[in-house]
Amino acid sequence: DGIAVIVHPSNPVNELTIEQLRKIYIGASANWRDVGGADGGFVILSRETSLGTYVFFQEHVLNKQDYTPKARLMPATSAIIQSVSEDALAIGYVGLGYALEAKGKVKVLRIKAKDDAPSVEPSEDTVRSGAYSISRPLYFYMDDAASASAKAFVEFCLSERGQAIVREVGFVPVG
Repeated sequence: DGIAVIVHPSNPVNELTIEQLRKIYIGASANWRDVGGADGGFVILSRETSLGTYVFFQEHVLNKQDYTPKARLMPATSAIIQSVSEDALAIGYVGLGYALEAKGKVKVLRIKAKDDAPSVEPSEDTVRSGAYSISRPLYFYMDDAASASAKAFVEFCLSERGQAIVREVGFVPVG
């Protein structure tokens, strides 16, 4: 899964470094002009604390630091997309599939892993290759004593038809 960073389509910022993103989300950076945007404070949107996307973003983007208390915790991805589409100062993160589905309503930012690295747009190819730095593997776990139906389900998920569904719902297929 790729985690896409989204902003309002009118926002002039097209890319951020991981460090800039970290500073925004921990509250060390307070204004869009700090990252090349127009004057205005960030409206920081995040998923709720109980979700894996929240934890992954905190661990891999924020270096395990706490989110700013100003971050608005949203109950659903759709709420983040709607808020970003309506607020020129908003910034949020969502699964890649949701971002692509909302194309035109939100702008997806390119991300630089380091200041001197190239900026990379999240896509199926850049997530699979590892070029896009805000991505994570998702796994199925099954023990050797799993039922025949559990094994059949995993085999279906890995089949061509199963992987087409993975792609259709916005995740990156295994191959």
